[in-house]
Amino acid sequence: MEQVYKSFKAIPQVQTYYKHEVPARLNYQKNIRIGPIVVIADEGYVLSSRADYKRDNGGHGFDNYLTSMRAVFMARGPGFKKNVTIDSIENVNVHALICGLLDIRCPPTNGSIIRFKDAFINPDDF
Repeated sequence: MEQVYKSFKAIPQVQTYYKHEVPARLNYQKNIRIGPIVVIADEGYVLSSRADYKRDNGGHGFDNYLTSMRAVFMARGPGFKKNVTIDSIENVNVHALICGLLDIRCPPTNGSIIRFKDAFINPDDF
């Protein structure tokens, strides 16, 4: 495993981490689906085993703090105020929002419905 780590670490356009070194904001350390080595390509680069790989117009797996990784989120319905803009949210919070709107028990995640409170007509309902 050390040789694999060193090989990726030598590539200038990627960030290479052992699982325990991954920045905490990515929430990878305790995820059982994350392997022992994490490699994240810099913006504008891709990792592929194919020499003839052609990049399409979309992509994922980049650092979620990049502006290019952001998306538009819009919500509409009886529980939401009209014409409200809130600060940016992380996708992990959408799960908590959906569970709250459907009034179902949400399994523990790193997300929170609190990020949406300013958009609710009755925030105390959530």
